[in-house]
Formats: sequence, structure tokens, C-alpha cells
Amino acid sequence: KEHYMPVSADGELADSITGQVVGIADKLDTINGVFSLGKAPTGSADPLGLRRAALGIIKTIIEKDLSLNLSKFIENAEIKDFFVQRLKILLNEKYKYDVVDAVLEAKNPLENIKDVINRLEIVTELVQKESYKQFHESANRIPRIIKGQNITGCVNEALLKEEAEKKLWEKAASIPNENNYTALVAQLEDIILQIEAFFDAVLVMDKDEAVKQNRINLLGFLNGRFMQIADFSRIVY
Repeated sequence: KEHYMPVSADGELADSITGQVVGIADKLDTINGVFSLGKAPTGSADPLGLRRAALGIIKTIIEKDLSLNLSKFIENAEIKDFFVQRLKILLNEKYKYDVVDAVLEAKNPLENIKDVINRLEIVTELVQKESYKQFHESANRIPRIIKGQNITGCVNEALLKEEAEKKLWEKAASIPNENNYTALVAQLEDIILQIEAFFDAVLVMDKDEAVKQNRINLLGFLNGRFMQIADFSRIVY
């Protein structure tokens, strides 16, 4: 019985792990099979209920708190996009559209939908703070500066000449690459003044190619930490 749940968009979800696993497997099999036959849903037409099937999988993962990497079971890029669109539509019912876009763009959302929800909650709280304006400006200035540049590796401390870049790297190097987003946001908020001081005092595109590349690597490192949470350029502010 649970194998077929949910039978509608707002239908009851399977309670047992067996029902959840078999139901998800069957729906994935159906979606992959129909797409392989070139019969993907078009416009409002979806006679085989593929949108409902995808939504059922996503809601089961979210509401039953499952750890499941959907990307492992989907090779077709078109099907991945199909799932991401269903996820986006569902999330837009609760969260601001720009926050949803920012979170979905930062990482592959199908790898860990629970992680997506976690980051959505964190970013939703963050953008409501009075201090977010400063955070937003710094988070977006960094990728603008390094756009089109190659991040070649680690920061070489011996090439840090200015006091502002030394202080920025000292603080940046202590920020771990982890999924404790509450702690990560707090550390990024704490480094905003150093980022502003860096841009006020340091010319990134130095004439010395090694110094220039080192500064690009430093900003690339920081950008990676912001992108652990969201692509803040997607936030409408």
C-alpha cells in the first residue's frame, strides 16, 4: 500500500522505511524510463504523472528526514533539471524566491536535500538582520573581483605584503570548511570588517604577478566559504 504513496500532491506519505525506499525506487524508475523514451512532460501536459512522482520523492525525503543523494540515481541532466525545478517550486511556497535561488545555486541540491533546507533556514534568518547589508556587499564584491581569474592554489603567507591582507588571511584561515552553518555564518559576519579594510587598502591586481595571484587565491578561498552557504549574488537587496 505504501509503495504507491503519495497518490496526490498533498497525499499521505509512506511511514515505514520499506514503503519509502520501494516507493522512491519505483518512482525514480518510472521517471527515468519515461524520459528515456522521449516522453518528458511538456507544458501543462503530464499524463503519466511524472511531476507528482518527483514531488512525492522530494516530499518523502524532506518530511521523513531521509539522507539520500538523488544524484547517484540520476545520470540524465534533463531529469536532474526536472527534479530541481520541482524542488524549487515546492520551496518557493515557504521561502523567498531569491533565497531559494541563492541556496540552490551554491551546490548541487539533489546531493542532500536536508542540507538545502538547513541552509534555507540559515539564510532566511541572515537576510532579516540589519547588518545584512554589509554582509551582502562584501559577499558579492569578492566574486566580482575574481571573476574570470584562475584560483591556482593555497595562499602563500610570504607574499602577503600589506597589513590589511595579513590580518584578513589570519582570520580567513581559521574558518573551517564544514557544514555547521550557524557557526560558519557567525565567522563570516565576524570577518566582514577585515574584508572591507582589505579592499580599502589593497590593490588586488598588483603589478607583481605572484602577489596578484596570491591575493586572488585569498579571495577565492573566502568566496568558497561564502558559497558553502549560498550564492549571495542571487539575493535581491
